[in-house]
Amino acid sequence: MRKIKECLIKPDAARVLKALASHLKAADDSLVFICPGCREPVQPIGDHFEHLDKNPRCPLTHEG
Repeated sequence: MRKIKECLIKPDAARVLKALASHLKAADDSLVFICPGCREPVQPIGDHFEHLDKNPRCPLTHEG
């Protein structure tokens, strides 16, 4: 059977996971969200994700 190594998550669920992880020792550092477009770390903000560091080369980055 093939194993799934990653999946997509909605921003609301990501915020809940971050809140839960903040209550667990050292788990917050191990909880990382990755952009599917450029494979760089992102964080949930409102109803979307934003790169931790600006990445203009990412195909999913929209200015505006």
